[in-house]
Amino acid sequence: MKRAITLLTAIVLGYVLMARTYDNLVPKPLEVVPGEGTFVMEKGMHLCAPEELKSESSYLVQHLEKVFAFDVPVSDVPVYNSITMRMADGMEREAYRLEINENQVVIEASDPAGIFYGVQTLLQMMPPAVYGQTCMELTRYELDAAVITDAPRYGYRGTMLDVSRTFYDTEHVLRLLDWMAYHKLNRFHWHLADDNGWRIEIRKYPQLTEKGAWRGDGEVTPAAYGQGHDRYGGYYTQKDIRRIVKYAAERHIEIIPEIDLPGHSRSLIGVFPEMACDTDVEYTSVNGETDNVLCVANEENYRILGNIFKEIASLFPSEYIHIGGDEVDHTAWNNCPHCQALVKENNLEGPGGLHSWFVYRLDGIISRLGKKMAGWDEIIIPDVKFDPATMVYAW
Repeated sequence: MKRAITLLTAIVLGYVLMARTYDNLVPKPLEVVPGEGTFVMEKGMHLCAPEELKSESSYLVQHLEKVFAFDVPVSDVPVYNSITMRMADGMEREAYRLEINENQVVIEASDPAGIFYGVQTLLQMMPPAVYGQTCMELTRYELDAAVITDAPRYGYRGTMLDVSRTFYDTEHVLRLLDWMAYHKLNRFHWHLADDNGWRIEIRKYPQLTEKGAWRGDGEVTPAAYGQGHDRYGGYYTQKDIRRIVKYAAERHIEIIPEIDLPGHSRSLIGVFPEMACDTDVEYTSVNGETDNVLCVANEENYRILGNIFKEIASLFPSEYIHIGGDEVDHTAWNNCPHCQALVKENNLEGPGGLHSWFVYRLDGIISRLGKKMAGWDEIIIPDVKFDPATMVYAW
């Protein structure tokens, strides 16, 4: 038995000793061509980058500081024993080339995002402490020589976070953005409002977060997900949002906000009950919620939503705003005299026609704000023409 353990230990140790610093990159680059020798990272090493890559160079230095006992000076003049960032024509968007030889490390790309992803690959070749909070204080580290070329297989590489059902504070969101960046993801789909909580400050309607961001006994939204009788919730101020958006942009991540409408609107209706249909007919949506559908025929609803989206558009530089559009229970519409009058007046085909009417109206609101609409695949309704730039998600 001892002999078997000794043999296994020797095999594992041999693998570790043979492993090269570029062996375990995630995601796997398009091409890795091994070179000869190593680049020694030690005192005297410089980082060379033009002013236009100041954000990317600062990011790299911040991580190197978590590994080395020495400072890494930054200049815009290439020198021997340096990490050099430089722009190069002819490469596709977000692509990069990382060359490591005995004299230097060179990261090339045609845009800053490509440089940033080259930085991420370089960081993956270093000790895990590069992602930590405590400095290793190394005085020397060797990178195996190689030429790595990479480009994205998909332009949209994303993560979605639902903070309505489970609220995560600002610091948690920032850490998630860090991990997205480490893995070269570039879209953060932020599900900010649903039945179980409204999570974004809208200054024109402070009640949305004063009341709609909380659930539990005595709140406008009942307890859910086993929380018991405790008050649960939270929200992001506009200051929080701006901080998160800036942090994401520095990591080349676009944040796409989602406010789920016209279903999934219980937290909104809890604050403004007049936004629901004028009917007492009870219903339960497919996801087990009641009283969570906005009235399509209430013209005031579009004014309120226009004001809400105006503030959202000012906070998020993304070209898209996601309006949800999924899992809408039609019971209230079928029993609402105002919705049924709208059907007759505009020759709509039942609840599907009402759904398309609502989505069409929101498309107009978002377009006037200089944005493009995104939604779940329930917004695809026959004979309804949206802006061709509309982005459809399938869940």
